[in-house]
Amino acid sequence: MNTLNLAIPFIFGLSFSVNASIVTFDDKSTFLSNTLATAAAPLPNIGLLPGSASNSLTVGDLTYSITAPSFGLFFGTAGSSVGPGPWTTRLAGNQIGISNSENLNVDMINHVSSFGFEFVEPENDPNMNGTFIDSIFEVTLLGNGSFIESFTFNANNDVAAFIGVSSDVAFNRVEIREMTGGPENEFFGQFYTSPVPVPAAVWLFGTGLVGLLGIRKPRS
Repeated sequence: MNTLNLAIPFIFGLSFSVNASIVTFDDKSTFLSNTLATAAAPLPNIGLLPGSASNSLTVGDLTYSITAPSFGLFFGTAGSSVGPGPWTTRLAGNQIGISNSENLNVDMINHVSSFGFEFVEPENDPNMNGTFIDSIFEVTLLGNGSFIESFTFNANNDVAAFIGVSSDVAFNRVEIREMTGGPENEFFGQFYTSPVPVPAAVWLFGTGLVGLLGIRKPRS
């Protein structure tokens, strides 16, 4: 497993092109120890959000939303035929369920340096729903709307999986897209993030940005 060097300066999604270096993780313990990430606010059990495919809900510092062809965003199983139990017993707490393809967006109030989430793809587990297709997902990191980096994952089926990433360019939006698959279910559990280290933020807003852009301060 690769390790993360938090001493690398972070850039907050500036408009010019940057070359991001990312490290991906499939083990939660390694991710947490290397990134010092902490758990986001727990997901509530409120069931299906009303409205169209633009549904979104802010929980703590994260805002969750969906993108077409997804059309139903569930937080827990309240009010559904599955309740009062969870979507999957392989993960603790409540989980996010999505109708049709699982296209989930996560926006952060503040820029972060790492992001991770628990995940289950049922094949033989309950609540698989429909003909099983082994799904491949793409995860895209964005900072202030600008592309930073992306990667793909294909989690093992019927297990509690974990997907995590750290980046030396800070980001405040993650887009998770089901690239292959269908309307069969996958479920998202607890999310994790880590803030940009304070010394890096000081570097950005001090003299470091001037040096990065190659701009000289005028002499007095």
